Amino acid sequence: MAHTAILTPSPNPDPSLVRESSCPDWGWEGFSDERGDAVQSRSWAYFGRPPNSLSTSLAWLVALTLAAPALAAEPSSDDPIRRDRRLYAGTWQVTAIENDGEKSAEDDVKRLTVVNDDAGGWTLLRDGVEVVHGTSRIEALASPKTIDFEITSDDGKGQMLLGIYEIGERTRRLCLRSPGEWRPGEFTAGPGTRAIMMSFERLP
Repeated sequence: MAHTAILTPSPNPDPSLVRESSCPDWGWEGFSDERGDAVQSRSWAYFGRPPNSLSTSLAWLVALTLAAPALAAEPSSDDPIRRDRRLYAGTWQVTAIENDGEKSAEDDVKRLTVVNDDAGGWTLLRDGVEVVHGTSRIEALASPKTIDFEITSDDGKGQMLLGIYEIGERTRRLCLRSPGEWRPGEFTAGPGTRAIMMSFERLP
């Protein structure tokens, strides 16, 4: 929902919204969305004369500065990082692994699942038993999209793995290299690439 700060003169402001200050032409006013519906967030708003003095002009700058955090408190639903985090959240079945040209056996692969949360946390399990867990950071506007993994469990704690990813509603794939290696630039894990490619399907 888009929000618009009310920063236009208001000849009849609601007295309950006005607070005393050294600049009596200013007070607290609410936000409205594009439909005109009231929103609880509030910001400093101008109720009096158009800015024609240095002090009033400075007050305008203060108002705009105070409005920005309130607007930023509710990121757009179109934010690409939030969107991809929501897609990541859930349990994923590993369907294929290729490591520097070597493809893992299907029976070994299907034993692996990954549980992701929408804050970047992840846990790798084998036969339902935790193997390793950690956190991740994504850059959804990069091309290809990038992801940085940090291991936070005791075995390997603090190690970083750099990768790239693609994700959809039901499937995703990941290409990365071992700790200390550079980030892959494309989705390939053939011989000599020193890269690991993993494919996943979302579980119900």
